[in-house]
Amino acid sequence: MKKGVSGIEFIVAVTFFLIAFWYVFIETSEMIMDKPVQVDVRQPALQFYSGYIIKNPGEPADWDENPDDFALAYYDEKTHRNILDHTKLNYANQTNCSSLTPAIMNGIDIGFKVTSQYGTWQCQNPPRKDAMITRLVYIHVPRRTQYAGTLEVWVA
Repeated sequence: MKKGVSGIEFIVAVTFFLIAFWYVFIETSEMIMDKPVQVDVRQPALQFYSGYIIKNPGEPADWDENPDDFALAYYDEKTHRNILDHTKLNYANQTNCSSLTPAIMNGIDIGFKVTSQYGTWQCQNPPRKDAMITRLVYIHVPRRTQYAGTLEVWVA
């Protein structure tokens, strides 16, 4: 009788080999990738900040310069969310970014830019763009209509 490897012995040997190979692969990949997971906390801050300035008029609500609390939403007896006030944008266009941070965002270096087919507004001396978010907005111009634009907000 010939001695040889039967089909079952071959399958058992291959199975042990694959299990050993998989074990070594898992162990070495965990050693290579054994780094703490880094979470970028700037994205939630950008989401909050961009939502805050387009959904709130600031303090006082009808400010046109030197607000106590900075935000850009148009206010006319009620707050119009996602509609930015052209007057507030003009003020922001001539003001340093650090002084335009809402009171609840103190200590965060944030910049923004609003762009439409009729113009561009951005705060002066913005920080470099490390993380950015874009939102669609409308811009209210007195005695005219509202027109579409985009709001870019970024943080260093």
